[in-house]
Amino acid sequence: MKALILAGGIGKRLSPITETIPKAMIPLVGKPLLEHIIESLKANNIKDIYLVVGYMANKIQDYFGNGYRFNVNITYIHQPSPAGVADAILRAEDIIDADRFLLLNSDVTITKELVQRVLEVDSRLHPEGLIAATLVTNPQFYGIVEVDADSKITKIIEKPSTETTRSHYAVAGLYLLKREIFESLKKYQALDKAIQHKIGTTEGIYAVVWEKDWAEITWPWDILIANKLILKTFFKDQKGIFIAENANVSENANIEGPVYIGDNVTVRSGAQIVGPAYIGDNSYIGNNSLVRENTSINKNVKVGFGVEIKNSVVFNDAFIGRLSYVGDSIISEDTMIGAGTQTWNLTAGEKIYYVTVEGERIAVPLKKFGTVIGPGSDLGINVSIYPGVRIGARTIIDAGAIIKECVPSDSHVRVIQQQKIQKRDLPEK
Repeated sequence: MKALILAGGIGKRLSPITETIPKAMIPLVGKPLLEHIIESLKANNIKDIYLVVGYMANKIQDYFGNGYRFNVNITYIHQPSPAGVADAILRAEDIIDADRFLLLNSDVTITKELVQRVLEVDSRLHPEGLIAATLVTNPQFYGIVEVDADSKITKIIEKPSTETTRSHYAVAGLYLLKREIFESLKKYQALDKAIQHKIGTTEGIYAVVWEKDWAEITWPWDILIANKLILKTFFKDQKGIFIAENANVSENANIEGPVYIGDNVTVRSGAQIVGPAYIGDNSYIGNNSLVRENTSINKNVKVGFGVEIKNSVVFNDAFIGRLSYVGDSIISEDTMIGAGTQTWNLTAGEKIYYVTVEGERIAVPLKKFGTVIGPGSDLGINVSIYPGVRIGARTIIDAGAIIKECVPSDSHVRVIQQQKIQKRDLPEK
């Protein structure tokens, strides 16, 4: 079995995170999302992998190379400009020399168990095709399949309205298809329409229902959801507390598993790490800091004295200054956060947060959501950021600023302070 992974998308809705990396390279639990997917394929002995790349293809190619370092064989297929999913798949027609292949999206959490399930169903049924499907509460955001009592797909609909859909089974980003799909794609120029055409064949296309956790990374908060799921998967195989031999962890630090502490990590006295949590290689956790559950701190991150981080993802080479609070937030690479900075993840009286991304006003499906700070940004001391606010890449924010609305990339937020000194009114003696 061979696998075709679509990894050419721009990910505009994830801006400013994707201004410097493609969304397939978002680091979660120490590795890009795409690497987690490749590992799930390799665990099922699928080593011939074709990657359709486009946006920032060099970032993917420089990291994965020919796949030798990951014990797989990677062939790159270039999509010069964004031209849709059908175009991306059709570019593989003359390159994939297999009668059947797996098709995967690179922006979903695909576990080795899910891949195994699809392969097992295929060996038992030998259908025209298979689509992994999972239950969702908001079908209007996904491709949806309707199935009969035998799990045979009767209809596939791309992002249906809530009024018209009768199904809550979302396409989970994993397909097993025959080569004949290429001819249907040429005719219909859309994957859902090509599959709908194949649904009427004798053999049929079946849904493989995945009843376990799953996430698709479309919006910034999806990164937090995916991170939580990948941590859960990671610690299923890696139980308890792992501390690398060359890590320097103070005997006065308190670690409550499951926690992973990588190579050359320093954890200073008084620090507390409560799992599930991941601390990447060469990172530094300062005195009396608190790293709470569902946090991924990636490589070369510096966390100062008395910092609290909770349910957040911190990308490589970030710096978080002393006495700061980072809650339910995403901090991009090369970000400098000054001492005393506060990311607000809750406002009194608010029950639902709405965020405008690429012109769409979306309700955040989380009880708490902090901020997204773009790569290369520099925040002064004592900055406060309202819930749901995104700060663009390469942005400078002056000390003491209170950020209530999204800040575009390459901005400088200046604080203009009016100071007035006057004589005190003293009581008469």
